[in-house]
Amino acid sequence: MFIINKEVMADMPIASTVYNILWNGLQAREGFEGIEEVLV
Repeated sequence: MFIINKEVMADMPIASTVYNILWNGLQAREGFEGIEEVLV
């Protein structure tokens, strides 16, 4: 899903954040604070 998202350049901040938490070592707190900024 993440690769398809990158190919079509769709904005999916929640999916991107979860991917980065699971695979790129992003701290969950930082990731969800970033989502909060985008969605609020």
